[in-house]
Amino acid sequence: MSQVSKRRLKAEVSDKLVGLFIKLIQQINTSEQAENMFTTLFSAAERTMMAKRVSVMLMLIKGANYLTIRETLKVSQGTIAKMSQVVTTAPPSVVDWLKGEANADDLTQTLDEVGYHLKGLLPPRGKSWSNWRRQLENERDKSQQPF
Repeated sequence: MSQVSKRRLKAEVSDKLVGLFIKLIQQINTSEQAENMFTTLFSAAERTMMAKRVSVMLMLIKGANYLTIRETLKVSQGTIAKMSQVVTTAPPSVVDWLKGEANADDLTQTLDEVGYHLKGLLPPRGKSWSNWRRQLENERDKSQQPF
């Protein structure tokens, strides 16, 4: 989790800094520039957090339930609820962008791959590792049987 200083900025200074940041974002013209800016300005944890938040909003728009989102992206119910509120209160232009991205084939493919790979990496909370592994192996064996 990123840390925010306990020493607060004056509202006018904070607004000016946010304005400068938005101006910087507006100057991005290429994917390479965007990637360079994000990798330079944000830590790996911050980039992951932002990517998960956007992914939660996209999954909500696609109609995924909380349990699916939580298990696929490994986020808390609180994060999902917060992003759900953001989606419902966001300006129409943001919602339209999210809907357009949610319908993109590459998002669906990526989320399916992530969900599939995550399922095989970690057992659900509170479940026995040996039972979980046995069940996973049984499912794999069944899926590989020709008849």
